[in-house]
Amino acid sequence: MTKSCDQRMDLILIAWPDIIGPKLAPMTKAHRFYEGVLEVRVSNSTLLSILTFKEKIILLKKIREKFPKAAIKDILFRIG
Repeated sequence: MTKSCDQRMDLILIAWPDIIGPKLAPMTKAHRFYEGVLEVRVSNSTLLSILTFKEKIILLKKIREKFPKAAIKDILFRIG
């Protein structure tokens, strides 16, 4: 993996609060980015469900627009 890819991963993690928005940012944390998957920790099961089933497509679109070269495939939400 090249240095530029590593830096891009860091940028995605840093940009997460802007992507998710001020209302949900305090309840979520972008944890890591691996093999095209962004892993996000969430505070509770209700939020996990909402993000997984209702917001995931919108969030993926936002990330792809902001980081078009990142090759993000998916977002995985986990309680933690």
